[in-house]
Amino acid sequence: MGVAGHQDDAGDPRIANEVEEPVALVQEAKVDLNPTVIGEAGAPAAGGMIVNASREVAPMTAPARHVEPFPIRAFECDLHGRLLPRTFCLLLQEAAAAHAAELGVAVESLLARGVAWVLSQLRLEVHRWPRAGDTLAIETWPEAASHTRTERRFRVTGDDGELLGQALSLWLVLDLERRRPVRLPDFVAGPLAGIVRSSSPARLKPIPALLEVHEQRALAVGYSDLDVVRHANNAAFVEWMVECTSGELWERHEPAEVEVHYLAECRLGDAIMSQSAPVEGAAQPTVLHRLLRVADGVEAARARTVWRVGGERRR
Repeated sequence: MGVAGHQDDAGDPRIANEVEEPVALVQEAKVDLNPTVIGEAGAPAAGGMIVNASREVAPMTAPARHVEPFPIRAFECDLHGRLLPRTFCLLLQEAAAAHAAELGVAVESLLARGVAWVLSQLRLEVHRWPRAGDTLAIETWPEAASHTRTERRFRVTGDDGELLGQALSLWLVLDLERRRPVRLPDFVAGPLAGIVRSSSPARLKPIPALLEVHEQRALAVGYSDLDVVRHANNAAFVEWMVECTSGELWERHEPAEVEVHYLAECRLGDAIMSQSAPVEGAAQPTVLHRLLRVADGVEAARARTVWRVGGERRR
């Protein structure tokens, strides 16, 4: 789930206690997700999510990285036997939450202080989609933390160590009363200060606006979409957007890249319109997506998906 947030930079006079500008709308530089970069030794991160985080331990005993196995069951897969995109994102969140707990910045710790982790941007690259019967190893660590954002990365491997995918995520801390992003509280920033490799989280390029609509689907936010912050979980956003693509694309292709910029919350009962259109002239089939809150016309998220012929490994 995304919320408004400022890009940050230390000493920026515009950043007081609140973060004013939407992260996704600020000009940003391309991020290299080359596996050799993501696989380098790094440090742990603050990015957790709204899931069970009962394994909290003292930060000084926390490992720099967290690795967790996940067996893939048939009910987590689509009609082609591939792991559902929503479930893939939920598994990343689960690994992130477990690591955040080890670092002493668990979901419950933040909630007790009236704040919560929220996802601002996500970029997922998949070289081979996990299938029913596979067991994934998800490795996660924090790469950077500034005054307002943390960057968490992921590396996903299969049973034999094959690199299946990687992801980059950017997180904010939300004030639950004001529903606004704020600076990282001291109890979060302190444990991270000595373990992240950089004070400058990655910056993703803005996703272009959707100028014309080729596909659209109406939906409403239900209870099963909510997390403990009482807004739609970011994985629900992913499902709503990737579902709004042509049947031909789903039948013959699979997502190779999914990038989402979260711009606003969606709450219980909100009417949502998921819209998409293909990008003409792209080297691979590429689709732009957006989610609109129908009542006020607010754009809740933008996404870009890149597809390849199903079953082909990305080179």
